[in-house]
Formats: sequence, C-alpha cells, structure tokens
Amino acid sequence: MVHNKVLLVNPPYVEHVYSGKGARNAIAINIPLGLASIGAVLEKYNFPVEALDANVMNYGVQQTIDHLIKSKAKYIFFSGTTNTITKVYQISKKIKEVYPNCVIVVGGPHPAYAGRETLQECKDIDLAVIGEGEYTALEIAQGKEFEQIDGVLHRKDEKIVATKPRKRIENLDEIPFPARHLFPFEKYRPGAFFNTGVKNTEAISMLTSRGCPARCTFCSSVAFWGSKVRFRSAKNIVEEIEFLQKKYNTKQIAFFDDMFTFHLPRLEEFCNLLIDRKIKVRWWCYSRVSNLTKDMMILMKKAGCYALNFGLESGNEDILKRIKKNIKKEKVMRVVKDAKKLGLLVHASFQVGLPGDTKETIMETIDWAIKLGPHIPLFCITTPFPGTPLYEEAMANGWMNKMDNWDDAGLHLKTKFHTDTLTADEINKYYKLAQRKFFYRPGFFWMTAKHLLRNPTQIKGYWHAGKYMLTEQ
Repeated sequence: MVHNKVLLVNPPYVEHVYSGKGARNAIAINIPLGLASIGAVLEKYNFPVEALDANVMNYGVQQTIDHLIKSKAKYIFFSGTTNTITKVYQISKKIKEVYPNCVIVVGGPHPAYAGRETLQECKDIDLAVIGEGEYTALEIAQGKEFEQIDGVLHRKDEKIVATKPRKRIENLDEIPFPARHLFPFEKYRPGAFFNTGVKNTEAISMLTSRGCPARCTFCSSVAFWGSKVRFRSAKNIVEEIEFLQKKYNTKQIAFFDDMFTFHLPRLEEFCNLLIDRKIKVRWWCYSRVSNLTKDMMILMKKAGCYALNFGLESGNEDILKRIKKNIKKEKVMRVVKDAKKLGLLVHASFQVGLPGDTKETIMETIDWAIKLGPHIPLFCITTPFPGTPLYEEAMANGWMNKMDNWDDAGLHLKTKFHTDTLTADEINKYYKLAQRKFFYRPGFFWMTAKHLLRNPTQIKGYWHAGKYMLTEQ
C-alpha cells in the first residue's frame, strides 16, 4: 500500500524574539519533541514523513509557505502554540489556495484549549487535535473518516463537531524514540547559560513523562496532559541516552519534563543505572523544591546532573498561596543553599504581574531573588494563556480581552494584560526594573565571576547571554 506524504511543521515564532545576532547565540532552540514523536510513530507504520522547523531555519511566514508548497504533502501537521497560531492561520490560507485538497491539521497546546476558536478563526484548517497526537495523527494519515477519529474537532454540515476524547497513552515506553533525524540536528543549541562547552550537536533535549502533580493557576499542563502523571521507566530513559550517545555522540541532556524529580524512586533508579553502567553524560532538569533532599541532589550530581531549574514565581507567601504554588520560602532557601554548596548550577524563574501583585510585592520578589542568589534568574511577565485557571480568572475579571493577535502573548513581550492592582504599563515597567536590580549589581558580577572560574567552559555561553540581556531586552 502506498501512503501519502506527511509533513510535520513547527511554525515561525514571533520574529523579533529570534531576529538579532545576540538572540541567535543566546536563546535555546530545541528539536520539537512532540512532532518528532509523531514522526516516529508514522515511520513505524511506513508513512513517508518530512519535517520543517521554521524557527531553527530562521524562516518567516513566506519562506515557510514556499517550503510547504514545494513539498506537495497530502497531510500537513502544525504544532500550534498560542504564540504561533496566527502564523499558522496565515500559512494555512496560502497553502489551501494552491492545494485545496490537502488536509491541514493543527495540534499542540493552543488548539487543545481553544480548538473551536481555532477552526472558527481559520476556515482553511481541517482538524484540530485535542491532547496527545501520536495515534491521532496516525489515524488521520491512514485516511480514516474524521468522525471516526477520537480526539479531534472537525467541520460537518458547516458546524464544528467534536469526536469522543482519545484515551491517553498509559505505557509511554511503547512510543518509539523521537525521530530526531527528520530535523536539521546540527542547527539546534542548548542556550547560552546551559552551554557547558559541548558542541551543539552533542547537546540534546528529552522528555520522559507527561503531566505535573502541581496545580499552579498559570500553567496549562494538567489541562493538556490530564491529572495523572505518566512516566517512562528509568530503564527506557537510559536506553534512549545510550542510543543518542551512539548515534549523535551526546554529552549533554536537557530534561524538559514539567517536574523530572517528582517520582523519587524512578529518579533514584535512573541515577543508579547511569552510575552502574558508567554512562558519562551531563544533564539538567526542571524540579520543585518541595520534594528534593540534599542526599538526592548528591546522588543526582554523581550521576551527571549539573543544574536544576526551579519555578519560584514570587517572594510573597500570600501570592504563592493564591496561585496554588504550594511552596514555602524556608524550604526554598534550604534547597537552593544546599544545591549551590554541592556545586549545582541553580536556575530560578520569577514572575511580575501575578494576581494580587503590587509594587510592594514585586519589590519583595526582587529582594527575595537577590537573597537566594541563583546563578541564572529568569524574570517573566505573567501571561494568561488559554487552558489555564489564570486565563479564566483574567477573562472573568476583565483583566484582558480576547487578543486580536496571539503574537502579543509572551512571557518576555510587552504585555497588554492588567490586574485589579496593576496596569499593563506598570507590569512592563516593573519587569524591566526587576532585571536591572538583579543583574546590575556588584554581587551578581562577583557570583558569576566565581562560578565561571570554577566552570571555564561556560564563559562563552555567559558572554552571549549577557550581551543579549544588555542589548536586546
């Protein structure tokens, strides 16, 4: 049986975010693992698959359109985030003008929460995929009737119709390793702060679980992945690392799980497997302070962990409760202090413009960040994305209207969002103030200098990151 070609597309992001030379050197760009996972399943069933990552190719809308027209693919699958969805609309319209019989599918976070809106706003999109897309994409490519495919929205008799929800994949080990070979591997990079001196081709991202046990109001993970956290086995993760080392000479891994350290028995088994098999690889991951102990961090470091990424959000206890962060500042201080003493690189993110934030609470957050002294702080503008309780709260309270252009939604872009306590202009002002107060002080320069003396391979990365923050933010 001859199968029709499938094209997987990661659309262009907001152009100015990646436009400057400093941005190209500083900002991480990773293989879109969701698309790569879909590609692996399609290849398993012998479908001809191609992929285009417009971001890493530095393509704008027109270049993306030209590429898609030349591909002559029957099925075009877009990964649709809130930041890219308007670009998907523009591209889809042009493709349908040339190939009216092609099938355009949009999956990913945005259509999962705003699928009906997506189909209403763009008549050229045939299907919106709700939730994880591996087997949904397979059935679409097999040519099944839309109404027979679980987990999609489609049009029927000029109405938008939802099929029954697709069952979630319980055994994640059954999914083939992502088809990274579909993408221009040499063009991806780990990001300046996390570049430990390895070549871009020796650094890679992985995903080992789906879901998060936390219920933070600004996060859409639960809405997308479901309330139950599902895990790949420690053995399966290590097997993928071994495969990556043989194929790509991988020396550095970024784990992009919402919370890689959540299941401590799996984490311990994973670390011990790396140690027992004498697998030399450096890695970092996202974590929460609530379940980390000093002993576990010692084991993680022994197994190759060199950095931890914590979402701390605010230095005000009342606001932490309001956003359901469920962390205590005392625990945060203890874990961050232990991690730094162990020689682990600490990345901590904070938000400006959370519900209830005032000038006073933002200053409290800035002072808290300075006191903690993470090696890499990241200040973000609170952004209500579809699929989050924060979005529902913002719409109900009139803090925002439906955006005419979703390109305006971004954690580091000038916001139009406001709250009961802060205007949009005030949020933008305090965001810049937070960056200045943290970075432009002698203590940060001295801490950075001492860190780089101990880790000279990171000097180049820090140089690019510093140039970017000073000149392009």
